[in-house]
Amino acid sequence: MYIENQQSMEERKLKKQAEKALEIAKRVQEETGRKTVYLRKGQVFTLKPNPKVDVKEEVIKAIEAGESVGAIAKKYGVSRTTVYNYRREIEAAKDRAVKYSELRSRIQKSKQ
Repeated sequence: MYIENQQSMEERKLKKQAEKALEIAKRVQEETGRKTVYLRKGQVFTLKPNPKVDVKEEVIKAIEAGESVGAIAKKYGVSRTTVYNYRREIEAAKDRAVKYSELRSRIQKSKQ
């Protein structure tokens, strides 16, 4: 009987702690505007912003300026693979823009 009461007390205590942690997590989500909040030992943690996301525009500008991949990777703290991927994205976007402009010019010529 005593052991059962103690177990149920512990369960209630854990349940209260979990509810309190969820309330704190929701408050942190609202304050920081982040979707993901992690709970660890009753404390709330948010992930640090991904530096690659913050640096992406700078890396793209450097690629367009013609800097080398290794220099860009070292300067902005991203991998060379990331720089190559960004370069591929830029090239694909330019190709799409060229195809779109060619298609638009063909349509205009056919209307005339």
